[in-house]
Amino acid sequence: MNTIDLHAIKALNMPKVGQIGFVVGSIERALPYYSAFFNVDTWYEPRYAEKRHQYKGEETDYDERLVIAFSGKTQIELIEPKEEDHPYYAPFLREHGDGLHHLGFIVSGFDEKLKTMERLGIQALMSGRFKTAGGGLARFAHLDTREMCGIILEIIEITLYGIHVPQTAFMWNISAITGDVAKIKV
Repeated sequence: MNTIDLHAIKALNMPKVGQIGFVVGSIERALPYYSAFFNVDTWYEPRYAEKRHQYKGEETDYDERLVIAFSGKTQIELIEPKEEDHPYYAPFLREHGDGLHHLGFIVSGFDEKLKTMERLGIQALMSGRFKTAGGGLARFAHLDTREMCGIILEIIEITLYGIHVPQTAFMWNISAITGDVAKIKV
């Protein structure tokens, strides 16, 4: 295990875990199971105007589909890679099958947190930004924390016209009204 400055990590003042991310081979097949397991019947699928990804620092045009539900205050995210050779999610599916991939933290101050992680020697495996037609912007970075804590950690910041947006089912329902997300009932 790498020696990491625990005081510096604590100084990041990370919020509580806000998301549990699962990679699945098929969202359609997975939805009934995850809906029953987490006792949720409403999922949200973002509608993007723009998607940009970087994998290991290089721009990529690989794509994935994702849906989100809420179990209490925690997002449950299902991610399905659209390409069999997706460099980030496909190897996970081949090695592990459907399953837990990462834990996410909804943050403000994304750039500062990412720079601090990099100074600590924690690199982004994949990062990107998703923009919706309604002006929402999601920025994220999957951090290589597997050696440190056994799982990938993700930082996520969602803003609307530069203002931090709380991640609640209520806000996702508002986004469904504006057309930024589609609701899926199971």
